[in-house]
Amino acid sequence: GTPPDIAVLPSSGELTAYAEQDYLAALDEVVPRTEYNPLWTPRLTENGPIFGVAVKADLKGIVWYDSARHGRGDLPALAADSRQWCVGMGDGATSGWPGTDWIEDILLRQQGKQVYEQWAEGELAWDDPRVAEAWRTWGEEFSGAAAKTALRTDFRAAGKKLFAKRPSCALEHQGSFIRGSYPGPHRARFVYSADLLGLSGSPSAAHEVSGDFAALFKNTGHTEQALELMRYLAQVEGQRTWAEHTPPGSAKPFSANSEVPVSVQGNDKVAQSIARTLKSSSLCLDASDAMPPRMRLAFQRAVLKFLSYPDAERQQRLDGLLGSLEKVHQSTEHSQGRDRGPDQPWPSTVCH
Repeated sequence: GTPPDIAVLPSSGELTAYAEQDYLAALDEVVPRTEYNPLWTPRLTENGPIFGVAVKADLKGIVWYDSARHGRGDLPALAADSRQWCVGMGDGATSGWPGTDWIEDILLRQQGKQVYEQWAEGELAWDDPRVAEAWRTWGEEFSGAAAKTALRTDFRAAGKKLFAKRPSCALEHQGSFIRGSYPGPHRARFVYSADLLGLSGSPSAAHEVSGDFAALFKNTGHTEQALELMRYLAQVEGQRTWAEHTPPGSAKPFSANSEVPVSVQGNDKVAQSIARTLKSSSLCLDASDAMPPRMRLAFQRAVLKFLSYPDAERQQRLDGLLGSLEKVHQSTEHSQGRDRGPDQPWPSTVCH
């Protein structure tokens, strides 16, 4: 088909694949580098041209609750009860991704930024004991009825249970974007997941993040006009305008541009806190979002399979599941100096 002038995708993995096949135009002349953490301006190599820019950012590794019903002191006891987690794995062809978020978050907290980065960049085997530990930790959180409920629930429906008249659950592990779908975003508060999962003494202070990345396709016949639009989207003016014109009562987008002031979030203290974290902290991209599409899909499907195993068999069948993922990894293997499939490149930078 005919490619668009500009595409905005919710993961950098697809953009990396397009860039590897030389479909994307360089954006160095329109993206203000000093205003972006390098994570938000992906390249194929450290000093190569920029081929994408995050026009929207979100914070992950956080847990939401209804502040009208619960205080922070209630949360540890709620977190210890698997029935109190609002979890849904459903999302059409990408079902399972909420589970990948859990595993990524746990791995980052348990093993630290260096191990997380090695894994996300394709340098660590999926059957490595450190990766397996993250899966086991997550599996201990969800068993029996909780796992079955997660498998048959759409992720969008899961969070709405928080605000039901008679809520069946009290906590949701989800990125900051979900706040926009809550019926009462002013009531939603968050805590960092490490504080509730027994991982507060973790070796990593980095935060997991995700972004919507824009890229410009070559040879579409409208390059100059498209370049100007990309310039506007990436610079402070465009980012501020988007936030300032968000309809009243709706959650404003978070910007990856470091020069967009926190004040665009108005008097929303929760949003201000998220915006500050996105600007000032050590950050790691959502690992599966940055992985080759084939690897990401296999990861999502493995999450669904893992939850479907009977509790008594789950841990013993994990080795086989991770072995299958490692075979996919090897088929898309990437390291400097090693061959890789041109349509399945691994990212060069995941944490900064």
